[in-house]
Amino acid sequence: MVVTWYMQVLVAHLKAIFTLDLLTARPPTTTGRRQQQQQRLPGLSQTATPLPLTGAKQDWQAYVATLPDTDAPEVFGLPANIERAVALGSSKRLLAALRQMGTAQAAAAAFDRQVWADQLQPLLKLWDQLVSTAPPGLRQVIAAASSAVARPASAAARAAAVAAAAVAANPGGPASRDVAATSSASAGGSDGPVESFVGLERQFGMALLKQIAGVMGGIKAVVTGDASLSASVQAAASALIQGQVPTAWDSQWEGPSSPLDYIRSTIRRASALEAWHSFSQKPGGLLANAGSGPQDALDLGQLFRPGAFLNALRQQAARNAGVPLSDLKLCSVWQGGRLPKGRDCSPAVHVCGVILQGALFDGSSLSPAWQDSPLTSSVPAFVLAWLPSQAPPPHAQSIIVPLFSNSEDRTKVITKLQLPVASAAEQQQWTLAGVGLLLPA
Repeated sequence: MVVTWYMQVLVAHLKAIFTLDLLTARPPTTTGRRQQQQQRLPGLSQTATPLPLTGAKQDWQAYVATLPDTDAPEVFGLPANIERAVALGSSKRLLAALRQMGTAQAAAAAFDRQVWADQLQPLLKLWDQLVSTAPPGLRQVIAAASSAVARPASAAARAAAVAAAAVAANPGGPASRDVAATSSASAGGSDGPVESFVGLERQFGMALLKQIAGVMGGIKAVVTGDASLSASVQAAASALIQGQVPTAWDSQWEGPSSPLDYIRSTIRRASALEAWHSFSQKPGGLLANAGSGPQDALDLGQLFRPGAFLNALRQQAARNAGVPLSDLKLCSVWQGGRLPKGRDCSPAVHVCGVILQGALFDGSSLSPAWQDSPLTSSVPAFVLAWLPSQAPPPHAQSIIVPLFSNSEDRTKVITKLQLPVASAAEQQQWTLAGVGLLLPA
């Protein structure tokens, strides 16, 4: 899906530049004279040299020589604040290089109790602080995992993690269709697809927390001399000393690239899922107690696997409408949009926690980003609904944009959503700008 989206951007660039109207000589008018209006490359100011009116090679060579040596972002349709993204990427690479220089590979690979104490003590303190703010239930889970450092995950936890991964990887597949049955046995929730998802997602977060707690508890025990060094603890500690997320954690959930941010994000999501679980256990389930309006919108950034949540909504909509999963399309509804009445749009849920890159958005229309605009900006809460394929779109004109799973990069697309635009002419403008929606890391 990522490749498809980037191909759309490339095609938009080709259509904007390599067109007959732009690159060929103007046809003669009825008076025999050539039209005087000359065009310029997209993005160039009105003071820039206009394109040649002839097809002569020397004229085009002379024109190319007038182009600026440094390409302005506007030439490629990019937002004015794109330089912030370049600077951010450069700073991240510089910090990574400095971190590597400050931490010798030998010290990270070999065990030295004093090096571990000096390098990992700040992370251990942060872990203890974050755990102290977690809900009581999570604190008990973490305490149990920390006290049994090498205890493997239970078969039920492993099965829940595998099932959640299968649902996210194959929307509408067998694992997605059987999510309710799997969750009812393991989580004790109701039979609804949404409630089943909440049970699985909660279990997934707890399993990940157990894994992190085991590593942090193991490191603390080794540093204090209360336990012997195991291969798994040494591998994880070596990665943490180098400022990297341990492979065992990353293989379970692809979160932030910084260990500090990874731990913060894991506890934040796991804590939020306790509230989701509480709502799902009330009469009517999750959607009857949350997500009914902008004030109680469900935060997609609180989920480990938001794609699985969208699949659960899809299953519920298919049940309500009595249609196959393949006959539904996901629609995003913003200010001014309309949903069909009746069961065709059930369930329609208000969501939030989404950020935008490439433009500014006030909930009803897109506008260009300024040079000093933040790289990303929050968007208002909006409605998500699975509608029948033949249902009219909520907005008369819209642009399809990807929803990326991580704000640190744009490599994994969860789904595609729609943003309203004033006209079809705007669609190319925002495609060239690389407008995309993201979830926080």
